[in-house]
Amino acid sequence: MNDQDLAAFLDRPLTAVAGTIGRDGSPHAVPLWYRYDGGRFTIWTGESRAWVRNLQRDPRISLTIAEHDRPFAAVLVRGTATVTTSGAALDEARRICARYIEASALDGYVEGFSDLQTIVEVTPDRVASWGRGY
Repeated sequence: MNDQDLAAFLDRPLTAVAGTIGRDGSPHAVPLWYRYDGGRFTIWTGESRAWVRNLQRDPRISLTIAEHDRPFAAVLVRGTATVTTSGAALDEARRICARYIEASALDGYVEGFSDLQTIVEVTPDRVASWGRGY
């Protein structure tokens, strides 16, 4: 994909699968929602989740974003994550969730998870993509 195609693809409300490295060295993968701003990915979550604890120990992360219908385009990302926990997370949570949830349900959805106060920012080191899969 060229830069314009990549940005358009990542702007779609697709699910990403984040891969981290477990304490014992094994892979750990989890599906999640994200927002891409053209330079980094932002994810809203809770600090106690296993994949976040993995990142606090080892900030290397991979993201896979793939469509399930033709033409089976996909983006693979390797990068470094920064984990921040603060009350300001809910503002970013609204921006992320607005990609996936109707505006009329957005505030209720985010408030239902107000205990999630962690933002993970992923800065890509490498991005591979294709517009047509198998």
